[in-house]
Amino acid sequence: MKKSSIKYVSVALTALLAAAPVAVPILPTAVTATHVQAATAGLPETQVIVGWTDQAPLEVMGAKGLEQVQAPAAKNVHSQLVTRNGNEYLMTDAVAGKQYYIKLDDKGLPVAGTGVVNRVEQLQKNHDISGYALQATGDKNAKGDFAKLNSLTGEVDLDPSAAAQLNAAIDQNNGKVTPVAEYTYVASGSTVQTEYYGFLVDGQVYFIKKDALAAANIQLVQLPKAKPTNPVNPVMSSTTTVVLNVSGISGTITTTADSVAAFNNAALTSYAGIFLAKATQLSVDQVALRDDGTVMAYHVAANADQAAGKWLAATNVTFAENTPAPQTSRQTLPADTVLYSQSAAKIYSDPALTQESGKKLALTIDEWRAFEKSLDEADNVIAYRLGTNQWVKANALQSQKAKNGVFVTSKGMLLYDVSGQAAGNITTTGTYRVYAERHINGHQALKLGTDAQWIYAENGAYYPAQ
Repeated sequence: MKKSSIKYVSVALTALLAAAPVAVPILPTAVTATHVQAATAGLPETQVIVGWTDQAPLEVMGAKGLEQVQAPAAKNVHSQLVTRNGNEYLMTDAVAGKQYYIKLDDKGLPVAGTGVVNRVEQLQKNHDISGYALQATGDKNAKGDFAKLNSLTGEVDLDPSAAAQLNAAIDQNNGKVTPVAEYTYVASGSTVQTEYYGFLVDGQVYFIKKDALAAANIQLVQLPKAKPTNPVNPVMSSTTTVVLNVSGISGTITTTADSVAAFNNAALTSYAGIFLAKATQLSVDQVALRDDGTVMAYHVAANADQAAGKWLAATNVTFAENTPAPQTSRQTLPADTVLYSQSAAKIYSDPALTQESGKKLALTIDEWRAFEKSLDEADNVIAYRLGTNQWVKANALQSQKAKNGVFVTSKGMLLYDVSGQAAGNITTTGTYRVYAERHINGHQALKLGTDAQWIYAENGAYYPAQ
């Protein structure tokens, strides 16, 4: 049976060529979290998480007030305390489009009869203890069971790293682990209230039981009142005056130790109360040199996500100079230049390919209008511009793509070579095998044999292989 005739037309390319040089079709890429600065706004006020059994009878707010419905399966749903008609309820975040209400008794637990609730974790801040901090005593080393709040389960989980963080803060910054607040915590299925102190170290919230301070070798102490700021720049206490020469620099530093301190000044005499984890990377824009040329400190750039505008000691970091952007030139391509892609290649915002746009070429389209090319100093093509400020690596694009199928055409039709020059004619009307596709002289063309045997797709009928 003869195959039905399918005239070869690329709809995607036709639409692209008809438009002005605007943004090419793109697929969004997933955002990757890199360096996110920890929140330092303060300690949490409350944390309530509930869970219930499948198809549990719970209450929702209806037209006539609270009414009982069957809830969908849920685990670890964040909630908040509300009051309705003089009774206290837990009101959940939306679950399958609804907010559910769970009535509580005078102990803050679900009332009898709502036994479908199988967990309630509740943390409540009682009050701040202004001007106080947790301070190690004795051997100056805090020990004990410190914890963090698990935002997914609502539980207060032990965290072995908390004691080390507290010790580093006390040792390097005179006990600045404030603010401190008192908390009450009620575990799931229990009426026992456990008292905690909550405190911050480098923007991270930690907890320790109030009755465990002595066993942990720490105590609650009142911090000295802050002294007025001295307008004179501090200098290092030394018999030899340190002469610092500050100059601009462009690069990245990486911390090489745990709890690396940041300073307010290049002389490294004024702690900033910020401690960075090992392997933290930050951009820097200044370097401070001693009078003998030794590097003393690096200044963190204002746009850095941690310790912005602060100084770090050179002894605690490694430095890598930014590589200057490669020098490129740009050339306009002939009209109707078309290139092919085989993957979701990255799109860059500049011809030197130094600024990723966060977007990629669509996988559903493989033909693209190209407007410009960029070349390196040796005149090698490094990128093509496929739209406004949308550059793609040259090795991700090709001038032709493989093709499979047959082409029916007539005697006398012109053949071309890859440069667009006429190279002969079809000698016999019939069906020819197709090997590749490219654009020649602004026309879609199919390869029927050698590179001197290309024919315009419009001069016949193309049948894709099945």
